[in-house]
Amino acid sequence: MAFGSTAIALVVGAPAAYAVAPYRFKNATAFLILARVLPGVSLLVPWCFISSALGLVGGYPILIATHMFVTLPLVVAFVAGFFDGVPEELEEAAQTDGLTKIGAFLRVGLPLHVPGLATSAILGSIFSWNNFLFALVLFNQIPPTLPVALSNFTAYASADWGGPWRRRLSSCCPSCWWRWQPRSTWCRA
Repeated sequence: MAFGSTAIALVVGAPAAYAVAPYRFKNATAFLILARVLPGVSLLVPWCFISSALGLVGGYPILIATHMFVTLPLVVAFVAGFFDGVPEELEEAAQTDGLTKIGAFLRVGLPLHVPGLATSAILGSIFSWNNFLFALVLFNQIPPTLPVALSNFTAYASADWGGPWRRRLSSCCPSCWWRWQPRSTWCRA
């Protein structure tokens, strides 16, 4: 679910960042990151009401959509910064050669911004992977997401610390995998 929501956020967020980047809105990044600063409970109550009215509570689509909406501002803010750093002359040269604005975005803009897309994909998937609150309230499928499953192993008077800590450590592995990748992997991107 984390990777699916991140992929959807990249597909929607990259064109949005491309559209926002040239205008240099004052404090636009702060406005986009505001969705990450707001407490999850303040977003959860209206989102739960809307999704229950639509009959979507309890399934994979609502959880993927929720993680995508939480990840999307982060993707737009990061990728817009990368789009802002590339000269406009490259896009104008592509349009002079006969490409449309969308063609220039697909053939010139996206290949130049693969590192920015990779960075936002990594951060978005980590944020989505670790999301606990939305998965706890909106998702009731078996098997549950990993953070919800880990919370089910806690007990009031449990003396077994080894099992829960092994499970928590294994839940951190996907996030730590990105850190242990060699630098040459990032340089190729």
